[in-house]
Amino acid sequence: APAGAGAPRAGAGELGPPRDWRPLPPLPDPSGVAGPFVGTHRGGLVVAGGANFAAADAADLWSAAKKFHAAAYVLVREEGGSGEPVWQRGFTLEKPVAYGATASTHEGIVCVGGEDGTQALAEAFLLTWDPASRSLAQRPLPPLPAPRTAGGAAVVGRHVYVVAGQDGLGLGKANDRHWRLDHGRRGAPENAGAPQP
Repeated sequence: APAGAGAPRAGAGELGPPRDWRPLPPLPDPSGVAGPFVGTHRGGLVVAGGANFAAADAADLWSAAKKFHAAAYVLVREEGGSGEPVWQRGFTLEKPVAYGATASTHEGIVCVGGEDGTQALAEAFLLTWDPASRSLAQRPLPPLPAPRTAGGAAVVGRHVYVVAGQDGLGLGKANDRHWRLDHGRRGAPENAGAPQP
């Protein structure tokens, strides 16, 4: 029998054979961040915004104040030399935000919603990485019809789908709303159909 006969094959949507996981360099923020916008564009891994506790060593973190960040970092392979990944620093979002949804597209990283510590946001924007100039740009997209935080996003064809999450701060604000944005047309997000189960 041919080599591999009878062995399971990876199909569409399957991971295939095991891969080697290797640690990346730690984020430049030594405390780390929760809920940043994360995606890839043109060879860069972008980590932007996020939140952490202002007093990371507090005995009760539930009572510690949360700090929201605007800092953004891009992980790229070092040119020449070893080719090891290195964080590029010095980028900022237009304002501090965390817990939004992201979807990586050919045009850039679609960032949707989130919160700023006082309210859930409906804003949407596109992050683009330019490897030649080593610059990260932020461009506005049409806002969601309503605020959304702690949801998810995915790309299917030319559409970015934003699903569920919360329409305000607090655990009692979860919902099943979702929208679709045609990122090639740049029109306003539209309702994506039936509610999620």
